[in-house]
Amino acid sequence: MRIGPPRAQPVAPLPPAPPALPGYAWAKRHGMLVSMDGAQARVRHRGAPEPQALSELARVLGCALQLEALSDADFARALAAAYGDNAPGGAQATMEDLGDGLDLAAIASSLPEPEDLLESQDDAPIIRLINAILAQAVREGASDVHLEPFETRLSVRLRVDGMLREILEPPRALAGTLVSRIKVMARL
Repeated sequence: MRIGPPRAQPVAPLPPAPPALPGYAWAKRHGMLVSMDGAQARVRHRGAPEPQALSELARVLGCALQLEALSDADFARALAAAYGDNAPGGAQATMEDLGDGLDLAAIASSLPEPEDLLESQDDAPIIRLINAILAQAVREGASDVHLEPFETRLSVRLRVDGMLREILEPPRALAGTLVSRIKVMARL
């Protein structure tokens, strides 16, 4: 019997981690989709790729880059496919569940008069309105949804491609109810 410190057993080194590929925001901003193809990185791009982005990509990935030019339409399809825009459970599936025939004006006009939030029992019409607003925002590719209460009216606007566009003008009295329900939905 041997007493003493244990002997360390040799351990095989871990294989190198695969390089992290750029995310959706980077791919969209730079117009380049990156995938690994063996020891090479396949870079599908729209337009002329930025030289600085290519050199940084080669440095980070540590391998040769194989470039492939795509049209704008092909790039948009490849971007959606690569980042799961149409994957089950994604925003597209949620939109299909909500339906394409949502009419924001009809939903907003069918809402009952607002009441005290503490006494409110049924928030289903408000939830339907919020779901319709969010569905339209996703459908149009909006980056922001603005609920803007003014002195005499409430404005719901979407920011699409940097431009704010009003999509709905529900009654001003709904502002508190809408904001409160959104806070509840967001667990704020």
